[in-house]
Amino acid sequence: MNDDLFPDYMDDELNSIPHPTWLVDGLIATNQLSLIYAPRSVGKTFFALDMSMCISQGLPFHGRPTKKGSVVYVYSEGGSGARKRVNAWKMEQGISPEQRCGVLFITRSVNMLDEREVTKLIQTIEKRFDAIELLNLDTLARCFGSGNENETSDMNLFTQNCDLLRNHFDANVCVVHHTGHNQSRERGNSSIGNNFDTVLSLKRKPKTSRIIITGEKQKDDAGDKDFSLDMTVVEMPDGTTSCVLRGNAVTEYKPTAKVDKTAMKILEALSDFKSGATHTQWEAHILDLGICKSESTFGKKIDYLNEHHHLIKKGRIYTPAEPIDDDSSL
Repeated sequence: MNDDLFPDYMDDELNSIPHPTWLVDGLIATNQLSLIYAPRSVGKTFFALDMSMCISQGLPFHGRPTKKGSVVYVYSEGGSGARKRVNAWKMEQGISPEQRCGVLFITRSVNMLDEREVTKLIQTIEKRFDAIELLNLDTLARCFGSGNENETSDMNLFTQNCDLLRNHFDANVCVVHHTGHNQSRERGNSSIGNNFDTVLSLKRKPKTSRIIITGEKQKDDAGDKDFSLDMTVVEMPDGTTSCVLRGNAVTEYKPTAKVDKTAMKILEALSDFKSGATHTQWEAHILDLGICKSESTFGKKIDYLNEHHHLIKKGRIYTPAEPIDDDSSL
C-alpha cells in the first residue's frame, strides 16, 4: 500500500473489504476501538483482564468463543496488582503461574497525547510480537497525560492516536475508563462514546457481587443484550486473596422486578418518544410533567429501572426493554 495516498475504493470495490470478525463473540470485534467503562471498584479491570487472558489462549470467555491471538495490556497501576490478578485467573483455569499465555504487560502509563510515547509503545510491542489481536489501555485517565478529559481537542487527539495504533497493528484497541459523577455515562467530553465502535458499561448490582454488563453500542451490528458475571473471592496458595469472574456471559435478561407507581409513570413517559430519548431529554420531560420534583429523584428511579432490566440503552438513547403493560406496576 502506498502510504502517500489514502485508501480508496470505487462503490463496487467496497465488497472486497473484509467484514470485521468477532474477537469475543458478540462483544468486541477485530480492528476496532472499544470502550469499557464503569464506576470505581465495580470490576472493569477484572473484566478486561479476564477477556484478555481468554483471547491469549483461545479459551471461551464465559461461554463466548474467542479468536486466539497475542494481547498487550497497558496496566498503568503497576505490575504487582497485575501479577496477583493474573495468577488468580490462571489458578481458576488450572494453568500453572509459570506457564506463559501470551499477554504482554506494560506496567507504567503511556501518554497517548504525546507522539513520542505512542511511537515508544509501538516499538516496545514490536520487540515482542510480530502481530497482536488486542491492545488494552487501562485506564484512560492514566494514559491521558496532562490533557483535560472535558476538552474535545484533547479527547479527539487521544482517539486519533488509538486509531493510529489500531491501524498499525490491525488490532482491537480497548480503553478502560471511569464513569462521570452521575455514573450514567462515561466521564469527560461527550465525543468519547461517539468515537468508539463498541461501548460496554459495567454496573454492580447493589449489595451483591454481581456485575451487569450492558452493550451500549456495537457499530454495524445489533450487539447483545445484558448479561451478568459474579465477582468471586478466591484464596491464593500464599494465603492472600484475589477475585475472579464466574458465570455465563450469554444469558439474556428480562425485567426482574415490578416497579412502583412513580417508576411506572417514568417508564410510560419514555414511550412518548417514538425512537427513545437521551437521559437529558427524558429528565426534562419528566420534570415538565411533574412526575418527579427533582433530578436526584429521577436519577434514583432510572438506576432502579436499569438494575432490574426495564430499560435498554444504546449509545445515549433509552427505550423500554419490553412493551409497557399496566399490570407491570404494583
